Amino acid sequence: MIIVETTNFDTLSDAQLQAEPLLQLVKLDLECQNLIMETLLILNGKRETLEEKMIKTIFYKLANALSESIKVINLCCLEEKFPQHEKVVAASNLFEEIRLSVSELLKIVRYDLNFLEQYFEYDYCAKLHSEQHFVERVEAASRQLSKKPSKD
Repeated sequence: MIIVETTNFDTLSDAQLQAEPLLQLVKLDLECQNLIMETLLILNGKRETLEEKMIKTIFYKLANALSESIKVINLCCLEEKFPQHEKVVAASNLFEEIRLSVSELLKIVRYDLNFLEQYFEYDYCAKLHSEQHFVERVEAASRQLSKKPSKD
């Protein structure tokens, strides 16, 4: 869900009103990237298991896809070519799903790296690789956001 923090809507132009959800989307995107980087920094300092190597590879690809999505969103704002509301909401929901997933891993990484290796990373890696497909979904969301809105 997109939370609008602006309080005085009476003074905003139509373009500013349409840009607001996109700017919130960038904020959520950056939050996801920060969580990914914090997780990678902690994992970087330890012996690497096969699952951790796979998780790290996916996270690097995901961070790249999220960075590309910021470029798309910023271009939409710059050119004032705003995507349909449903596409912004879908991207926001996806970014929130990513934020929750990465936060779950980061919580365990901060808690105990031995617990991570023994009880958590195998299932997390399997879910990340087989079910969530975040990289592909972010790339698809970016394509959707960059499509020109139809004039129906």
